[in-house]
Amino acid sequence: GGAAHIARVARCSRFMRCLLDAKFVEASAAALGGPPGCRSLEHLAVLEEVRNIGTHLVWFKGACEELYKGSHARVQDYAAILLGHPSVCLHIHAHTGVRAPDSIAEGFTKDRAEMICSILRGCSVDDSQVHTTGWGKEVARAFGWAPGRESARAEIFVAFSDDSVWFPGRLPVEYEMVAKSRAEGVARGNGAGGRRCDDDQ
Repeated sequence: GGAAHIARVARCSRFMRCLLDAKFVEASAAALGGPPGCRSLEHLAVLEEVRNIGTHLVWFKGACEELYKGSHARVQDYAAILLGHPSVCLHIHAHTGVRAPDSIAEGFTKDRAEMICSILRGCSVDDSQVHTTGWGKEVARAFGWAPGRESARAEIFVAFSDDSVWFPGRLPVEYEMVAKSRAEGVARGNGAGGRRCDDDQ
C-alpha cells in the first residue's frame, strides 16, 4: 500500500544520506590528513578539534612531574574534547630519559601520567575516559630521544571507545617493540617489567 511504499522510500533516502555523509567525511578527513577509518561526522568533528590543538605532545619541567604552562593548557584542551564527546577516550603515554635510574624510571613516569590525570579530573573528566601508561625510559631508548627535554614528555592519543579511530594515529611501532620486550621479560620471570598503569593494550 501507500504507507509501505513511503516507508521504503524513507529507508532508501536514509541509506543514501548515510552513504553520502560517509563519503563526505572520508574525503574531508583525507584532506585534513586524518587517519584511516574516519567515517562519521563525529569522527570528523574530533579530528578537527585535535588538529586545532596542534600537537599531541606535552612537556614536563626537567626531572619532575610538573608540566610547562603551555602543556598544562593543552591538557585542558583535550579535556574539552572528552567532555564534548563521551564516546572518546584519551591514552596517555608518559616517558623519561635514558639516564633515569632503573629503580625509579617506570614509577616516575606513572606519576607523570597521574599528574595529567589530575588536571583532567579538575576539568570534570571521568576517569573511565582516561587510560595511562608509564613507560619508564624504554620508549625513549627505542626512539633514540636525547636525555633531558626531548624525553621529558607524554604523548596523548585520542581514540573512540570502540577502537575504530585514533588521533593523530595508532601508536608507532616502537611502542609495540617495547611492549613485546616487556612481555618477554615477564615470561622469563624478570619481575614487573611489563606492569602497566591500567589494563589498556
